[in-house]
Amino acid sequence: MIAEPTGNGGVTSDGGTSGAAAATGGASSDAAGPTSGAAGDAPMGAGGATATGGISGAGGATATGGISGAGGATASGGVSGAGGATANGGAGGAAATAGAAGAGGGSAGSMTGAAGSSAGGTAPTPGCADGTREGYLDPKVYPTIAACAGAWDTPGLDSIAARTPQCNRGAGNDGIRPDGHGCSVADLCKTGWHVCTTARGVADGTMDSGCNDAVAPAGNTPVFYVTRQRATGLVCDVNANPTGTDNLYGCGNIGPPADPNSCAPLTRMMRDIDCAMNPPWMCSDGPIGTSQDEYNVVTKSNSSRGGVLCCHD
Repeated sequence: MIAEPTGNGGVTSDGGTSGAAAATGGASSDAAGPTSGAAGDAPMGAGGATATGGISGAGGATATGGISGAGGATASGGVSGAGGATANGGAGGAAATAGAAGAGGGSAGSMTGAAGSSAGGTAPTPGCADGTREGYLDPKVYPTIAACAGAWDTPGLDSIAARTPQCNRGAGNDGIRPDGHGCSVADLCKTGWHVCTTARGVADGTMDSGCNDAVAPAGNTPVFYVTRQRATGLVCDVNANPTGTDNLYGCGNIGPPADPNSCAPLTRMMRDIDCAMNPPWMCSDGPIGTSQDEYNVVTKSNSSRGGVLCCHD
């Protein structure tokens, strides 16, 4: 078969006058036939709506020009002309119309999707380094706080090492190091996030809604999500430069209740005995029941039973 010159759109096709419209690169394809753009089965569709038009007009393997939508001047597989070789109808077809007619438009279809691409904007970040949240599940509702399950073996919450990612943020129950080997608590939070520092910071992140949405997704599974809130004895330290290291404070359903006056909205604390009763938590630096330094020594050897609360920087 002798191929028609590029862009003729199939002058010998049964598509009648549709071939002439094809030569304009699909710009007038909507006018080529009563139903040419939207449905490619029309008798006079743009670019050879019938099998004959597809073969002689654009060398197309098939004649499903309707797939190209409004801009599908030739068959969907058209080697030459009218672009839209991969136009996918609808908004994508409009992009194909912009293709130059007769320009060997096999690549004109690359414009497809420009008009029909997702317009939802950037998705909210999960906050957790492994990309999944275990509490405060909806990042649209909680854009600045997340509960992240995971483990770490760099001791403590606030040393230089504990504030610095040690395993390239590979920690987390869905991370490459779910056992936390070589990781610190900082490795559980995504870049641009940190382990929540104070009860007040948690309140700001949850808009004072408290710990419920951190814990509720776990159901009856024991969980605790620790923060960097410091305390002396059983009282959370709210001073500008807190120094207390006694116990751990966060959101959870294990450990005794935290002091509601100084620690709210945080609801639970963990002492050395509570860690001992809830492995993989470990927070003792001596005989159980005597530690006053849980804050500086806590580690966690696997991702079960919670992790940390991460707050946006």
